[in-house]
Amino acid sequence: MAEPSDDIKAWASMESLYDKAIHSPSEITQKEKHAIMEWPSLEQMEETSQKYVGESLQDLIHTAANDPLALTYPECCLIKDEFHIFGALDAVKYSNDRRKRMIERQDLWNKWQQARAAVLSPDELKALKNIRQPDVYLAKLEAHAEPLCEAAERSRTHPPDWVQRILNREGKAWGYVIYRPSIIQEEEGTKEAWKACWDYFDKLSSDHPFMVIGGEEIQDSKIIDFVDYEPEMGGVDQLRKDFLDRRGKGRLKPGVLANVFITMPTECRDTYLREDRYAWAWAIDPDWSLLGPDADGYDGRVKVMWAQLFNKFYDLMSTKKVTLKEIWEEFHEVNEKLSDRPLPGWGFSKLPKVVWPDN
Repeated sequence: MAEPSDDIKAWASMESLYDKAIHSPSEITQKEKHAIMEWPSLEQMEETSQKYVGESLQDLIHTAANDPLALTYPECCLIKDEFHIFGALDAVKYSNDRRKRMIERQDLWNKWQQARAAVLSPDELKALKNIRQPDVYLAKLEAHAEPLCEAAERSRTHPPDWVQRILNREGKAWGYVIYRPSIIQEEEGTKEAWKACWDYFDKLSSDHPFMVIGGEEIQDSKIIDFVDYEPEMGGVDQLRKDFLDRRGKGRLKPGVLANVFITMPTECRDTYLREDRYAWAWAIDPDWSLLGPDADGYDGRVKVMWAQLFNKFYDLMSTKKVTLKEIWEEFHEVNEKLSDRPLPGWGFSKLPKVVWPDN
């Protein structure tokens, strides 16, 4: 016979408390009640309810008990999952563990249900019962999932939103302002190095975006608005000031992003000349107002691989699905997992993050 799982062993150790709840429910403390229910602490439940559904715990329970059809899908999820916030894998494990309990220890399962019923208030008992009704949780799940399924189906045959916006635009223009050092006064060898760099950049970007429905229709309409700057203007703050001036005076070309600009100083050129695996450029938030980095170390800019400038990065920034800081955060999260060989710039993304309850 197979050994009982750790979950079932821990669960079985609670049997004496279940007996106490069944025979002397008035003697059960709040802490014991939450242990029987396997709920977080009352303080945590209150905080979770306010944070994730914007409602007090008391009001949520009252609605579930007395007007369950008025519940939203997230509210149903919160109650169904016993006021825990689960990711997808944790939610599956949670359900599987409970199924195993019922199959392997039906006697203890029945006692547990008795104990739970004994310690719940009338409203709490009614709320949990209502959630299990087909016309409550399952109906809310179906209604919530329908537009998500429709969007997924549409994505197989239609351009993504960011591409469709470009296709709908007169001239299909899209692109960036890219700041680069002036090379007029440079020696011939430096000029040749920059020319090789830009030749490769043009070649790389010419067939982007790729593997995107509708992408081929906008490959030739992209705009790269180069601004050559002198050494005295090469600081990020000076470039921000120049970009804001252009934006404020309406001097940005149609389709050029107004919420980010690109700068490619010598250090970016050198990533190509060294034949690094990934060449990158700086993406700058023009509206960054702090004089230095914030408490997290973010200073209003992030390194982005060339290959993503006219792909995922443009998607995220043009649709404003995320902020530049969120991209910076993801870049550093990825590199923490790749400590042996970190990436030089942001290039692999799962943004925008799928949040509860869809995760």
